[in-house]
Amino acid sequence: MRFNFFSFNKAFVAFGALLTSQLIHAVECGDTITTQVTLEEDLTCGNEAVVLTVVGPTGSLDLNGHTIDCVSQTSGVGVLLSGRAAFLSGGALENGIVSGCIVGVSAEGEGFHNIQGVNVIGGNLGIAVSSSNSSVFQSNVTGSESVGVGLESDNSIFINNTITGCPIGLALDECSSCLVSNNHVFQNFQFGIVVDGNTVNNLILQNRVELNGNENEMSAGILLGVNNVNGNIIAGNIAINNVGFDLYDSNDDACDGDNFWFGNTFDTANPSCLE
Repeated sequence: MRFNFFSFNKAFVAFGALLTSQLIHAVECGDTITTQVTLEEDLTCGNEAVVLTVVGPTGSLDLNGHTIDCVSQTSGVGVLLSGRAAFLSGGALENGIVSGCIVGVSAEGEGFHNIQGVNVIGGNLGIAVSSSNSSVFQSNVTGSESVGVGLESDNSIFINNTITGCPIGLALDECSSCLVSNNHVFQNFQFGIVVDGNTVNNLILQNRVELNGNENEMSAGILLGVNNVNGNIIAGNIAINNVGFDLYDSNDDACDGDNFWFGNTFDTANPSCLE
């Protein structure tokens, strides 16, 4: 039988078109994403417990500059990153806006998730990281009603992000061996960065924390709580023009305890031994 190149080529193109159509299908509210997907248009959703779920290690979502909008906070989580951390790689989310969801982005499961270039606007909690070894880079959180970013994980990285317009900018809780560096945390209503609740051996380095606080209640730029908070290094930060204190360590042994403050630029500190 003679091989017909043209018939084979047409069949191959048809198969490729079918395969492509399956991989770039339109994203709908409530979808679970297990492959590499690029958002082709804005997505407005309401009443979903989770608008989109990205399952690692094979799932990733490029927002492509578009917006996921939860109408009047009627949806719970905007984007949920979940799944097994096979090959040290979880779900990925990048390059767009998540607006008005109760929780903008939540990284859960077995870890190694990556969030990059995402702007989270409004809602109750901007970005929640409860999955170990996860990373947040070059992202912005604005106007959350409680906490801008919550880190409740181990070995996670939070670098080169901005947080503004929230009661608490960044909260580390149940977090160990995390790196928080080169972030701009400013104009939050009570605290810039709070470290509390079984939070040990973290590095908080070279962040700019300014103009946070409220004259009507206790406020600080960087606050260390008393609930099993030890072994943390707070160094090289610029903490200025915060209401209350720029640096505040609530522990009775703050001057000679297990947390280390040094090389910070600041105007006010409690106790005054902080450096």
